[in-house]
Amino acid sequence: MPLQLWTLTIVIATAAVTIVAFKRYGLFVQLMLDATATVERGEWWRVVTSALVHGDYMHLAINMWVLYNLGSLLELLLGGPATATVYAAGVICGSLAGLARNRRTAQYRAVGASGGVSAVLAMSIVLSPTMPMRVMFVPVDIPAWIFGLFYVAYSLYGMKKLNDGIGHDAHLGGLAVGVVAGLVVHARM
Repeated sequence: MPLQLWTLTIVIATAAVTIVAFKRYGLFVQLMLDATATVERGEWWRVVTSALVHGDYMHLAINMWVLYNLGSLLELLLGGPATATVYAAGVICGSLAGLARNRRTAQYRAVGASGGVSAVLAMSIVLSPTMPMRVMFVPVDIPAWIFGLFYVAYSLYGMKKLNDGIGHDAHLGGLAVGVVAGLVVHARM
């Protein structure tokens, strides 16, 4: 497979910024999505920069692994700029979904690229619904559309029932972007 430079650049930049931010907590705090800073102080850049930092190395590794694999696939199909645009739109919509749901929680904080990764995931599923996918650590392939249904159900359940520190609302915001983008591209094919 040829090297997909747009996706690889996003992965490397995100990993580098996260690693530096782990060592410089002030930078980490400046980049994270913070409801009070974003809405009340107008620091709207956080809607995007929060995707450059992650909660821990496992969070970073999972997001970047999924992004690299599916982003590279989309980049082959659609090109780098289109893939990066879908990713960025997913990041923004994921952050806005988190802010909308938690707008009355002054202490709301979020980090991670889950909105963008979910957009890339959803678009991949729409464009290739029978592609084999696996749930982590389960050695059985399932069709992508079934994986997608489980992911939506898990995100909805997690948003309503779990207090696990995962941005399920960001997942859903990103998924919505990916589904719409996938349907638009599919209609033009």
